[in-house]
Amino acid sequence: MGEEWSHFQKLRIIGRGAHGFAILCRRRRDGALVVVKEIFHTSDPTLTDAARRSSANEIQVLSMLRHSNIIAYYDSFVARGGVGLSVQLDHETSDEETTKDGGDKENIANPTSGTHRRTYSRGVGPAPGAASAVARADGAQRGPVTEGHLPSDEMALMIVMEYADGGTLWDYVKQRKEPLLERDVLLLFSQISLAIHHIHSHSIIHRDLKTNNIFVSYVDRPPADSTTSVQVQSMILKIGDFGISKVLDTGDSQADTVVGTPSYLSPELCEGKSYNEKSDIWAMGCILYEIASGRRMFDGATLPSIVFKIMSGKYEPLPSTYSMQLSNLIAWMCRPDPSDRPDAAAIVGLPFLQGSIVQAALGIGRMAFMKK
Repeated sequence: MGEEWSHFQKLRIIGRGAHGFAILCRRRRDGALVVVKEIFHTSDPTLTDAARRSSANEIQVLSMLRHSNIIAYYDSFVARGGVGLSVQLDHETSDEETTKDGGDKENIANPTSGTHRRTYSRGVGPAPGAASAVARADGAQRGPVTEGHLPSDEMALMIVMEYADGGTLWDYVKQRKEPLLERDVLLLFSQISLAIHHIHSHSIIHRDLKTNNIFVSYVDRPPADSTTSVQVQSMILKIGDFGISKVLDTGDSQADTVVGTPSYLSPELCEGKSYNEKSDIWAMGCILYEIASGRRMFDGATLPSIVFKIMSGKYEPLPSTYSMQLSNLIAWMCRPDPSDRPDAAAIVGLPFLQGSIVQAALGIGRMAFMKK
């Protein structure tokens, strides 16, 4: 916890969640843009124990992961809030805000978003180091929140993370004007696959994988009139929002807390059964379908209608321009029985993905290094 506000130049607020803000900052020592995710940990009566654990959990998980396709964690510290910053949100999301189709409205171009999710039982415990930070912040007095500004005397837990400047993958899927070539679909998916393989290799389940939680970064942003392929070739995808991730203990291969976003829930989650990393694999299948088709695999106006579609396993087929191999991969990842789904290692090892995997592992890794 070596950082403090004196090490950052606060630029603007780029997101707001139920209990804090995401502030874009410039780090003074090297000029790098970073996001400081501010979580209120004071006497706020609306801040539940689960929300406090979520913040500590995110620090624990992010500190375990180092990968070019995962939002990087830099530091955390306790300090007073963003003094004097006007609330000028790139996009603002509240917990009650959802689209008509049941999806999230969080389109914040940074690794922290006000995610709308349903949690039905308690979350995981905090990391030992993070717990002390939470306790220190809890002892402070909370000042009044004035409209348009952060309170100047609000003590909070600050999480310093990498800034992804290209929005979310969901933004890109919604805004693109033409279908992607299959090679471009596979390149994007390969980056996600490599990240998930890394996450699962540390016995971590993300538990809220979706295109809203996959962020886009560019080494050199292509011109607006570039072809779709040129845009995709310059994109680095980064998985973020680990607030409800689960670290599995030795011998504990199952989790029981029902969490996630409705359109990406696996059948076992819908039924309230125990689950493991294969629920992430289901979500990967949904994401691959979304990248290719431009729409969500399971969608509906209400939660029951979405769950019904998930349990029936019925969805619109991909356009005929895509190969049967791609369609079969989606079907494999979204088999009803989790034991029938592949693990991340099997996906990364698929022969027809190898060209994309190599390009993602070598090319993207090199670009990420050059960006630093």
